[in-house]
Amino acid sequence: MFTALFLLLSTLAVTDSQIELVDVYPLDEPLFVQGLEADEEGRLLLSTGLYGDSRIGYLDVGSGEFTEVDRLDALMFGEGITVTSDSVLQLTWKEETLIVRNPETLEVLDIKSYRGEGWGLAYDDARDAVWMSNGSDTVVLRDLETLEVIEAIETDINNINELEYADGYLYANVWLTYDIIKIDVENGEVVNRYDLEPVVYSVDIDEDAREVMDTLNGIAHVRDNVFYLTGKNYPYLYEVILH
Repeated sequence: MFTALFLLLSTLAVTDSQIELVDVYPLDEPLFVQGLEADEEGRLLLSTGLYGDSRIGYLDVGSGEFTEVDRLDALMFGEGITVTSDSVLQLTWKEETLIVRNPETLEVLDIKSYRGEGWGLAYDDARDAVWMSNGSDTVVLRDLETLEVIEAIETDINNINELEYADGYLYANVWLTYDIIKIDVENGEVVNRYDLEPVVYSVDIDEDAREVMDTLNGIAHVRDNVFYLTGKNYPYLYEVILH
């Protein structure tokens, strides 16, 4: 299915020993990605932002096709998503609104409110609660039912954006950079920082695509240390191992 270029890249380790590029998958269209998450059935959920074009649906990795399931009201700017034990949650940016969806159909089940901006969201299965970012240097743990803050972790890194929880750690995009940080949720320590710029540009990207590309955004844990990564209006989805 893939060209010789992608077959070659699948065998290469790009950048340093911390990051290994496994494969690259072209996308059919530019997507202003705000959230990326693999559900229990192995489907890849994706949410987009922008007023009037905030959508949620599924991305087919093999074909690169995005299938829209629902679109937010034009006055809402979609942000991060996560999958809990019984729902899909979707944030909004400045509207202080969290949308609770059916995990199978993505039908809206409930609407909840919170204070402040919403950027990234990640379900912590060990605590049965959700981590949430707002673009600052702090992430907070919120109760699933009330969305009240249970705990806060302050780091020394600002612009924390999209989140993914895996094996006791939060992986976070840092807005306006190619960096992903790894946060130990037990003590708030940033234990690693991955520079993904060499990975992003290890594949040829034409000038038209470069002009619309925005910041790296979107982390989906697949298994072990394997993740899918992409960005706003990126032409590719990257499968990587973060050692």
